[in-house]
Amino acid sequence: MIVGGASVAYMGYVHIYQTMVPKDLMIQIPTGSEFDEVIHILDENQLIKNVSVFQELAERMNYIKSPMRSGQFELKEGMGTYDIIRQLRNGPQKPTDLIVNINWTYERAAARISNFVELDSFSLVTTLNDPQLQEELEYNTATAMTLFIPNTYEVYWNTSGADLIRRLHREKKAFWGQNDRTAKAAELGMTRDEVYTLASIVERETNQDTEKQRVAGVY
Repeated sequence: MIVGGASVAYMGYVHIYQTMVPKDLMIQIPTGSEFDEVIHILDENQLIKNVSVFQELAERMNYIKSPMRSGQFELKEGMGTYDIIRQLRNGPQKPTDLIVNINWTYERAAARISNFVELDSFSLVTTLNDPQLQEELEYNTATAMTLFIPNTYEVYWNTSGADLIRRLHREKKAFWGQNDRTAKAAELGMTRDEVYTLASIVERETNQDTEKQRVAGVY
């Protein structure tokens, strides 16, 4: 009996602490996921050796919630089951680099952004068209595109549409607050939105930096 108990204890130890992550990788847990869905995601990535052991340990570690914690998490090489659960339960999220370029329409911008975050393009466009958010951030459907200042931003993969748009709005304010850009636009007799529109046109006409000034002059 002692030998049998020791054997069971050893097997439990192996399942919990043996290396399950062969190399660094990212795991994305969608918003609203239940525990079974998390099990499926981890199993697809070959990160679970024994589902029963994983579930028992997850219960003991108070990881199981409804819904589960969502986000993008980095699992480091050498992690075992205990480490995986601890990281998914309360470890820091791994931000994603959101690359924003000038696009003709905010629908196209939303489609591109959806490649980097959990949000789909339809949800993002719907949020952009929300009258309450437009009033809060002082933009409208005609000027929504000017929120997308080209740059690379660090954001959380599971950020909400409203939070993402508020972030873009802050970045727009910061952009125009630097180097007297607003004053320079005024010297040209243009508003900030007009400058953005012109930049979008120039970007569409040519991708050659040496030609952009000439194209802008024509318009």
